[in-house]
Amino acid sequence: MRILPVRFRCTLAVLVLAVVAPVSAADAPPERLDVDYLRGFVSDARDLVTAPARWDGMDWLEAGGVVGAGVGVYFGLDVPVRRAARRNAGPAANRAADAGQAFGNGLYVVPGLLLAYAGGRLSDDDKLSRAALDAGESLALASAVAATVKGLAGRERPYVSGDHAAWHGPSFTNDRFSFPSGHTTAAFSVATIFASEYGDHAWVPYLAYGLAGVAAAARVERDKHWASDVFAGGALGYFVSKSVLASRRKKAAKFAVVPWIDATGATGARVCAKF
Repeated sequence: MRILPVRFRCTLAVLVLAVVAPVSAADAPPERLDVDYLRGFVSDARDLVTAPARWDGMDWLEAGGVVGAGVGVYFGLDVPVRRAARRNAGPAANRAADAGQAFGNGLYVVPGLLLAYAGGRLSDDDKLSRAALDAGESLALASAVAATVKGLAGRERPYVSGDHAAWHGPSFTNDRFSFPSGHTTAAFSVATIFASEYGDHAWVPYLAYGLAGVAAAARVERDKHWASDVFAGGALGYFVSKSVLASRRKKAAKFAVVPWIDATGATGARVCAKF
């Protein structure tokens, strides 16, 4: 019987162990803002659209709960919340609302994400650059869905007639783009990514969702949206971001071959499987 050389046996053992041992996120190559990143939008959008086909009973129960809560907000809170906001309206409240809207305004959010990505790349902080890229993708996909629903629903903004039941169907005028709130969708799509990526820091989710909540409240304060609009926008931004994160985890389950050398000088290759 032929005995394998020691070095070869060591290398083979490492190959076997590497295949069954998961690789941490820190071992993954850093994500970059390139063509592959943009190409990933297509597959992630497909996963998002087809997600209901893969839902289990708990997923459908959760979706039903969200829809039920939205219906409750529509019938129970739309009118009284608007009345309260109108009673408290004033110069100070308007200035605060104008500032709060910035957290859901793409003119501010997109440059902020680009700066975060650049900062992550320059400082070799792969976690920050990855979060910025994921947030950018979530923002783009969630905003696309929100814009589509807005055009199909044709709901009047509160300041038009004050009728929260005014739905006109397919429309292309800004006065009928109330449902869902695009600013809120954007704010929660970004907040969910950072809350998930930095969940090991207890204060980050509170800060991220707090700022998103400020953006939602600001849209109601400025009489641009009903309470049910911002509720729907928040739910949409949240679930789209979760879908993007799930797609990224699925893509990360792949093999990588890396060089290996031990303390005795034995060399070989290591196959790493990331799950």
